[in-house]
Amino acid sequence: MSCKLKEIAILAGVSTATVSRVVNGSESVSADTRTRVSSAIVKFQYAPNSHAVQLGRANGGIPKLRGGRLLGAGRQRSKNSPDNCSPRKQKDIQSEQLRLLEKEISRLGRLLADLSRDLEMTRTLLQTKSRCQEHANTQGLEES
Repeated sequence: MSCKLKEIAILAGVSTATVSRVVNGSESVSADTRTRVSSAIVKFQYAPNSHAVQLGRANGGIPKLRGGRLLGAGRQRSKNSPDNCSPRKQKDIQSEQLRLLEKEISRLGRLLADLSRDLEMTRTLLQTKSRCQEHANTQGLEES
């Protein structure tokens, strides 16, 4: 049975941030806490969601927004940051981000088209139902 990070946190009696620190190998976690979290991870077969991990990486996925700004905007960049990569690497990263954005836009476009079609179908069904009820009411009045 596989668990989510939040469930591991509850089982280990720690915050989700602490579980994340243990999973990512941070040294800022006490040995006792690390043991509790690691035991829960093994016992319940926790594995990070690969899509979430990819989105969280600086060189993969779509940048997250907070308050209309990219996360980390204006902060000091580390030497491993995409901004400090070679121009070729930066272009590769930007191309991948653009590809992912285009893929998501396409998916959302299809979803919007499906919703629009469903809305139109629902509208037509309601109009038909309304006409049938009006007809039934008219028939009922003429017979009495």
